[in-house]
Amino acid sequence: MFVIRGLSLLTVFFDDHQGKTYYKNPLETTIFRLEGKKRIPEYKLDLSQYEKLSGEDDAVIVVDKKTNTGTNLPNKAADKKFNFFNILETNHGMGIEYAQENERRFAWYDKEKGALCRVRSPKAQWDGFTDDMEGGCTIFPRFISKNKMIAVASAAILLEKVKPAEAKGSLKELLPDLMEDDNQVLVVAQLVN
Repeated sequence: MFVIRGLSLLTVFFDDHQGKTYYKNPLETTIFRLEGKKRIPEYKLDLSQYEKLSGEDDAVIVVDKKTNTGTNLPNKAADKKFNFFNILETNHGMGIEYAQENERRFAWYDKEKGALCRVRSPKAQWDGFTDDMEGGCTIFPRFISKNKMIAVASAAILLEKVKPAEAKGSLKELLPDLMEDDNQVLVVAQLVN
């Protein structure tokens, strides 16, 4: 299902956790739990000063009246707004995938502490968890199931970023046979309770 707003297509997303289904419309800041035909508010994403940007269109249509032609230009006012794409929930926390300022980002909400932080190593080029167990590159989780975080890593990026001497475990075994144009590598991380 897609919602059309301005010139962009925004995906509605669902999450299943502990037998419950959660729903978030990308144009709203509330995550709802679905019970039958009812939407019950479960989480509210507080955007503070960015809340006012939620309604900004990503592009502005400009029409040249002389030639009767139009084009769309980026809307600078929309650069700082949040576009949410996915949530990944565990018993203790929630991962939130979003975009802001033309960059894909990832944040983690600790349910017990009520704290939210962006997940990015100071040494990383993009958001995600640093694979410090096997010496890999930053991984961006795609989903969480049965206490396992699942991600994919580009073969080309692994070959570029991972130093073979620092690789350990299954990554060390994989690297010698890995080629730049291979399919993405599946990364499975066991989460601890």
